[in-house]
Amino acid sequence: MMGKLHLRVLIALLVIGSGVAGGVSAAADDEYTEILKQSIQASKEVPYAGVFTYKHFTSEGEWETWLSVSRRSASEKKVEVLYPKQLSEIAIVQSEGGLWMTPLKEDELNKIKDVIKPVAWYRALKNGEVLEFEDFGLLMRNYYVKKEGHVEVAGRPAWKLAIRSRMPKRPSAIICVDKQTKIQLKYERYDYDGKLVESFEFNRVDAPYQPFTEPLSHEGLVKVADMNGPPDDDSIQEEIHFTPMKPADLPKGFNRKFVHSWKGRDGAIFHVLYTDGFAGLSLYQRLQTEEEKKNADKDQEDAGVCAKVNKYSRHGRDVYFRDVDGLRVSAVGDLDPCEIALALSELKPGEDLLKIEQK
Repeated sequence: MMGKLHLRVLIALLVIGSGVAGGVSAAADDEYTEILKQSIQASKEVPYAGVFTYKHFTSEGEWETWLSVSRRSASEKKVEVLYPKQLSEIAIVQSEGGLWMTPLKEDELNKIKDVIKPVAWYRALKNGEVLEFEDFGLLMRNYYVKKEGHVEVAGRPAWKLAIRSRMPKRPSAIICVDKQTKIQLKYERYDYDGKLVESFEFNRVDAPYQPFTEPLSHEGLVKVADMNGPPDDDSIQEEIHFTPMKPADLPKGFNRKFVHSWKGRDGAIFHVLYTDGFAGLSLYQRLQTEEEKKNADKDQEDAGVCAKVNKYSRHGRDVYFRDVDGLRVSAVGDLDPCEIALALSELKPGEDLLKIEQK
């Protein structure tokens, strides 16, 4: 029973400008594009020990955590929560292909459930200290990198880089890259209309950190999950007994990244991720429940964003959906709501999505 409770908490923690740069030479652009690329790799590989602040901003308000992190390698990391204080006794270790967590009693689990924000914890614990991009080559076709100056973060000299879209109504970012190790010391990610979505900043960091001589210990912790997270490639893990739908037209610059399926509470769920290299558009679909079929006419009458498309909010994020041919198709993304609604409003059968060779 306690194993299931811990897994439930862990799931809650882990699951849920356009134009070109003016006045900058092509050589300078290439130099800082390369620095950005190196920062993504270094932020996964350079061993370090430090404390960072992570903030997540939604329509429900601001959420903040302070984490002490020791990372030996890309697959070994120990996280200790410093703030919020209700979580300050919790330690999580990623090691030996699994996630290990401080044992908690049921009454302790109930005390912390109000400060668990699934979307925020997913980012903060999974890879809070690096701003990744879905497809770097695609990113460079749709965005550009511009140096905005030199700054100091956690007492370390850094380049301040801006990632800007070549199209309007797309997300952007500011990243500060350590000049010595190339790790990301700070970043700020903004949504399509320039609002701050999340930020990360080291308060102190020792990198590269050499004292790691033994694997990170998970002694006294309980294993709560295997490290089998969302795929980077196509992964059909649950048999699909329906023909999935896909947008008749994707937003400009977007390509399909991967398809993925799993067993959900209401049956098999089929997920397709589309991206322009930075912004993402996820479509989730499954067979309608009997209750949804009964309410289909009412949902149609209440359609708000555009004809056929409905909306609700989950964890401070808008989810758009429609019912078509017996399917509930939902979408979330880093785009203007009109673009998401447009992608949902015109769907066509995607038989080809089920014919993708499995890897």
